[in-house]
Amino acid sequence: MTGIAGKLTGRCDIERVTNPGSRDPYGGEVPAWGTLLVDVPCLVQAMSASERAMFGGTGVDVTHRLFCLPLSETVTARDRIRMGDRLFQISYVDDVSGLADHLEAALTELEHGEP
Repeated sequence: MTGIAGKLTGRCDIERVTNPGSRDPYGGEVPAWGTLLVDVPCLVQAMSASERAMFGGTGVDVTHRLFCLPLSETVTARDRIRMGDRLFQISYVDDVSGLADHLEAALTELEHGEP
């Protein structure tokens, strides 16, 4: 993707689990999330039906793709993206071009209130 910086019209926060958090009524851990990076310039695009079907074959329900410039922190599939009231789990992060000029991540949009 050429000249990506001018296309990054959105802003997101990147969150990471900060500690085990609390326990749910069944004894399972509920993670506590903290903000890793704030106000990251980005572009989030919904994936097409054919792209979603391709990922669906891998058992991952990917709904969106994120584009951003290289970040000061390493972002992994253990992190998530928050854009306003929308929340996305990162499925994978890749330097697709191999030039380290931008990152792409596959995302799954989470339901409101989902941890």
